[in-house]
Amino acid sequence: EIFRNRLRNFPSLVNCCTIDWYNNWPKEALESVGISILKSSNIKVSNDLLLKSVNIFQFIHQSVELKSVEFYNILRRYNSVTPTSY
Repeated sequence: EIFRNRLRNFPSLVNCCTIDWYNNWPKEALESVGISILKSSNIKVSNDLLLKSVNIFQFIHQSVELKSVEFYNILRRYNSVTPTSY
C-alpha cells in the first residue's frame, strides 16, 4: 500500500523506468516457439525438416546471445535478443 501511494505521487517512477527482464532463453523454450511458429505457417514440410529448421533457429538465436555479450563487453552497449525477433 505504501509503495502504491508512492507510485501515485511520483508517476515517473513507472513511466520513465525500464526493467531489464531479458534472460537467456532455454533451448526447450526456443524449440517450442520455433515449432509453434512453423506449424502455424502455411509451410508444408516433413517433421524431420521442421525439427532441423528449428535446430538452426536455436543455434542462430543462441549465437547472437553470445555475441551480444561480447558486444557489451567491448562497446558497453546492450543488444537484446527476444523471441519476437526469433
